[in-house]
Amino acid sequence: MRFFLVIIFTIILSSATVLTGCTPQNVTFPPQFTVIYTAKNTKTTCNGVKINDCFVLTVAHIFDDIYERENICTLDDRKGSLYEAEVIKVDFSADLALLHMKDADYDKKTSLAFGQSKTAVFCDSTGGIKRSKNTETVNCLSENKPDRLLKLNFGVRKGESGSAVVSPDGKITGIICAADKFDEICYAVPSEIIVEFLSQCGIRV
Repeated sequence: MRFFLVIIFTIILSSATVLTGCTPQNVTFPPQFTVIYTAKNTKTTCNGVKINDCFVLTVAHIFDDIYERENICTLDDRKGSLYEAEVIKVDFSADLALLHMKDADYDKKTSLAFGQSKTAVFCDSTGGIKRSKNTETVNCLSENKPDRLLKLNFGVRKGESGSAVVSPDGKITGIICAADKFDEICYAVPSEIIVEFLSQCGIRV
C-alpha cells in the first residue's frame, strides 16, 4: 500500500539536458527530446524518446483528461531547435503517448530495438549513468498505470519521466513513469507493454 502513497509523477518543468544518442560507457541511448505541453495556462514537461524520423514516445500522465486536452505540444532538442508535434494517441492505462512531429513523413517502423534485461542502464539529466542490476517486474494497481511495472534500484529527478531505460546492449527495456523518492527507486513501463502500444498505433517494431 505504501507504494501507491509515495509514487511521485515526474512531470514538473525542469532544465534537464536532453540526450541525443550519447554512448557513455559503451551503452547507446536513443535520441530524446524535452516534451513541453501547455493547457489551461499550465506548462508541464517530461522527456520523450524519438523512435523513428517522425514519432516520439512519451508518458501519458503529462496530458490532461483525454476529452479536454490540447492536441499540440512542443519538442525541444536542447540544441536550439523547437519542433511542433501532434498528440496522436494517449493510453492512460499504459501511461504511454505517441507524438507525431509536424511536417515529417509517417514512418510505420521503428529503428529501435526493445527487449528485457536484468540489468537496466539510465542516463540522467546531468549525463550521469545509473544502473539497476536486479531489475524486476512488479504488480501495480495504481490508477493510470500499467498492471505491471519495472522496479529499478535508483532514483530519478523531476522532469525525467518519459526517459528511456536500456539494456547493456542498447535495447529499450522501459520508459520511466514514476518514482519513490523515499526509497530511491523508480518505475518504468516495461518493453512488452511499449511494443503492444506501438502495435496498436500501427507501428512495427
